Amino acid sequence: MKSEKIIDIHTHFFPETIAKETVAQLSKNTNVRPYGFGTASDLIEFMEKDGVKISVNLPVATRIEQVHNINSKMVEFNKN
Repeated sequence: MKSEKIIDIHTHFFPETIAKETVAQLSKNTNVRPYGFGTASDLIEFMEKDGVKISVNLPVATRIEQVHNINSKMVEFNKN
């Protein structure tokens, strides 16, 4: 049987220090129920459970001043 590689091309996670509050606020503002706590470790856990081999994080900035810093951190994170 041919082995399949599942790639999730639309995921989000936040730094551990702000994930819980950020996800709660986004959920409240959008009326969308989140899965997990919005951390990288949560994403990895879901990936393992669901057989996802690769996930692509799409960073979310809530203020324009955050964009450069967030993108820089994601570039470093994604090297691993």
